Amino acid sequence: MFIGCEASGHKDLFLDVQDLPTEDWEVRIPFRGRRICSSWGWGTIPMYQIAFERFGYRMPFTDLEMAVFRHLRITSSQLHLNSLVFLRAFEKTAEHLRI
Repeated sequence: MFIGCEASGHKDLFLDVQDLPTEDWEVRIPFRGRRICSSWGWGTIPMYQIAFERFGYRMPFTDLEMAVFRHLRITSSQLHLNSLVFLRAFEKTAEHLRI
């Protein structure tokens, strides 16, 4: 289930970063030297910490970001961070132009 992860299990691979109570989603950041492993539970969004520390992302994602994830059938961690930056810039431009 967790290919490439040590036998200690997936609980040692991430840091919980949510503010409770959150019933409908959770974010987990893999610890240094680890990678996002496959098979996360429904509603779990695996993300690398750099997205929050350096790119300023916050949860929940916007409606446009969620629509892109659904259309492409991917999670947020599967989309390149530069693509997320482009989506954010597109939203801000459209908002400014009142489109």
